[in-house]
Formats: sequence, structure tokens, C-alpha cells
Amino acid sequence: MSRYPYLFMLPKITHQAHLPSLYHDFINELTQDQNFTGNIDASYSGRLSVATDNSIYQQLPQLVIQPRTKQDIVLLAKTTSEAKYHEIKFSARGGG
Repeated sequence: MSRYPYLFMLPKITHQAHLPSLYHDFINELTQDQNFTGNIDASYSGRLSVATDNSIYQQLPQLVIQPRTKQDIVLLAKTTSEAKYHEIKFSARGGG
């Protein structure tokens, strides 16, 4: 038995445990039902990397979505226009 048994009882923290089901449904609909070809990152590290813009403000997004094609953008717009996804807000990021 270890001197520190509590070290082995810590729960594993994953993005799935903290991501609301609405976003899981959104990801599934885009990737499985509509063949979205871009990248969707729900990992904490991926979201943290875009949470700030070199200012003192930081806002952690629920997802980082990087469309690859014009069709991906059309799919995003079409999917988010559904009533069940109206709560999802988007913020564009650019490099300059």
C-alpha cells in the first residue's frame, strides 16, 4: 500500500465530463451525419490556446472549429440554423 493512497483515487478529468451535451450533439451531427471535413477540437489544451488574444481577457470556448472548405462553412451555417442549436455562439478568429 502506498503512503499516499489518495493519489490513486483522483478522477481523470476529460473534456467530455465538462462539455455540455448540446455540443456533443453538435459535433456528432456535423461529423457523422453531414461529413464535415474540417477539424473540431474539444480538448482543454486546444480550447485554451485560442482563449486569449494577447490581451488581459480570456474566454474559454466550448469548441474550436476549423473548417477546411466552403462546404464546411455551409454545413456549419445550416446546422446552427436549427432551433436546437440556437444557444451556440460563434466567434471568428484570424491571424491579422
